[in-house]
Amino acid sequence: MRAILHQNVENTFKKIVSNTTRRGVTLVTLGVTACVYLLISSMKNKDIDKKTGLKKLPSPKGAIPYFGHLLMLDEVPVNQFTKWHNELGPLFTVRMGVKQWVCVSEPYLAHQIFGVHGRYTSARPHTTYLCDYYALGRKGIVAGNPSLQWKKTRGATIQALSPKNRPHLDKLVIPEAEEVVEKLLTITTQKGSVNVADPLHFLSLNVILSTCFGKRVTSTDDPLFLEITSIMREGGKRASPAEEINTFLPIMTLFDMITGKKQKLDQFIVEQRDPAFGRLIQEARENNVDCLSNTLFESKDVNEYNNVLVALADAILAGTDTTAVMLEWSLMILCHYPKVQKIIRDEIDQFIRTNERLPTFEERESIPYSLSVQKECMRYKPTTFFGVPHESTQGFEVNGYFIPKGASVVCNMHAIHRDPTFYPEADKFLPERFLGDLKPMYISANLNVNARDTFNFGFGRRVCPGAYLAELEIFNVWTRLFSQCVIEPALDKDGIPVFPDLDALINAGIVTPPASPVMRIVKRVDSLL
Repeated sequence: MRAILHQNVENTFKKIVSNTTRRGVTLVTLGVTACVYLLISSMKNKDIDKKTGLKKLPSPKGAIPYFGHLLMLDEVPVNQFTKWHNELGPLFTVRMGVKQWVCVSEPYLAHQIFGVHGRYTSARPHTTYLCDYYALGRKGIVAGNPSLQWKKTRGATIQALSPKNRPHLDKLVIPEAEEVVEKLLTITTQKGSVNVADPLHFLSLNVILSTCFGKRVTSTDDPLFLEITSIMREGGKRASPAEEINTFLPIMTLFDMITGKKQKLDQFIVEQRDPAFGRLIQEARENNVDCLSNTLFESKDVNEYNNVLVALADAILAGTDTTAVMLEWSLMILCHYPKVQKIIRDEIDQFIRTNERLPTFEERESIPYSLSVQKECMRYKPTTFFGVPHESTQGFEVNGYFIPKGASVVCNMHAIHRDPTFYPEADKFLPERFLGDLKPMYISANLNVNARDTFNFGFGRRVCPGAYLAELEIFNVWTRLFSQCVIEPALDKDGIPVFPDLDALINAGIVTPPASPVMRIVKRVDSLL
């Protein structure tokens, strides 16, 4: 009996232990499972914005408190941004000191951000020099935020520079194009080679000076040429992110006060920029010239003096540097491609044989290969790193990501023009890629992303208002240059060709000109003109 009782107790004890063990294992298993779930959930949720439920933008590692990613940038910031795009994808965010930047490198995403959501991304972020000093408190077009005055100023400028004014613009552009070709030939003959930068700036400055004020300079030694180009160089440099460091690091404002930087900015605007443009405005008004300056002063809601002055400064700065730099890069590129030059020459020559003259802009499709090369040059070497940054005035969603209010939004112009899904074999110079797309670039700039050729003229409501004039200049220089000239590399003292370096550029602020655009512009012995 005792043995039976003992056995029953023992069996009961074993059951209790067994049940307890199973229950413990179950509890442990549940605990471990819960921990794993919470860990996985936390890993997933760390990339989700809690307020919106949307994905957070990826960001490079290595940010330093307060400085963010600023110290990781080198002299050519776009190089580091392109590396980050390769690592993180076409859309990411960085901390530029206390400021957040969102950078895009893919055409469709850029269209979504700047086009579809343009009502949220057409403002400009505040910067000390560009907004407060240069733009006299956000006047004009470039630094101004959308407003009735801004829209009407922009509209009046677009009208003055539009195809409707082509006969008038042709009278300004064609003589300048002919003169610059003659200058390039003459300097090459005299010196053996030519740095094309000054002659091309002479061309583009004269076109925009004539358009804005009915005035031109006579040479690159003309005091007005030297004055305006000095103002442009100084202004362009000061507008670069590197010079606006106190925007990213407010503590630098203290150093600006110590070094007198703000006083120097004020001095530059008050003593150099404003008097020069004020004088040109007054001369145009006194002479009753048919020009953009007088058009703006006659326009309702536009004609406030500071607004007109800044808008004209915008036109001169943007209309001179960008067009000249586009042409500089084009000539440098084609110096490396003599076979491409020959096809261009043959195409233009065929038109001359048939019509006994050069083609007009309206006849541009008669030289399709030439047009394709123009577009490919602009794709291959964009004129700017990022353009002028936009600012988001409201948070919004793009491709599942959340773009926060107040972020500066920029486009990596180098990376977007090397996107392999949009431009197959993007690292190669292939003019043939545009043979099926001969529509003017100024029209393309305002179309849906799938119908665009390049993105040099910007996006959405901020598309360059001078795109038509720039294209008209490029076309007329192009046809006159290649109908009469061959671009060849400079020669060293031993007569060995020295090709211009396509990787060497200058960080000139907003634009990125080549470092040394030196070559030979040689008269064609077989020219038909």
